[in-house]
Amino acid sequence: MLGYQKLSGLWSAAEISVQDVGDYFAAGHTVSVPKEGYEEILTIPKCEPAEVGTAIARAIEQGLVWLTSGPASILKEPVPAGVLSTAAVLRPPPERIAVDELMAKAIPNAWKDSKTNALALATALSAKRGVNLPWSTVKSAIEDGIRARWIELGNDSAAWPCDLAGAQQVILQVPSTVREERVPKPRGLFVAEDVLEANGIQDLADQIPDLAKAAVGNVLKFNVRIEFGGETAPDPKIVEKINELLAEVSDELRLN
Repeated sequence: MLGYQKLSGLWSAAEISVQDVGDYFAAGHTVSVPKEGYEEILTIPKCEPAEVGTAIARAIEQGLVWLTSGPASILKEPVPAGVLSTAAVLRPPPERIAVDELMAKAIPNAWKDSKTNALALATALSAKRGVNLPWSTVKSAIEDGIRARWIELGNDSAAWPCDLAGAQQVILQVPSTVREERVPKPRGLFVAEDVLEANGIQDLADQIPDLAKAAVGNVLKFNVRIEFGGETAPDPKIVEKINELLAEVSDELRLN
């Protein structure tokens, strides 16, 4: 119920304080609610301060409201004891961070030699927006960047995902394929990119004859990248078996 603009008259500005919420639920507070052709005056039921604090903390943890208090910036996580003061500021959740906002072109101070870390990204993004962003928002943007293959974890990176305390040890880098693509591409070149599972590759294969027919007279290429494994390395025998199968397609197509 404390979500942005859900309570009539509470969110009169883009930012409100915890004290504003307490006053809203103090005894005798009234609001004017537009009806068809008239306005109805409603009295807000009184709530005890402890109940109001619990409701605010729950709304923050559910991602409905964003809290800032001093250096703290909290969204979609429990509110630490002592942070929910009457002077703490409540805001609607921040806008989603686009993947290109993570890159060196947008925040050059966060990058060096095509590498950065998660804390540096959080710090630079917050500075650019003029407010400490909640870690959950930055983390979602980094996950989007990894999923979109704009960035990847470095070989010396700590485990991901992580909390803010471990963000400095999460090393991120621009994939080598992306670095190569920084060479200006021809103006007439169009590129489609996505991450496909095995069934998606099969669907693509079914479309190749029609794609080749539609593209007749033009250059049509497929750049293939295959990933196998994850946090735990797979059995080397399985890797070798897959490489044997890939060799039947191309000698250059090999897991390493």
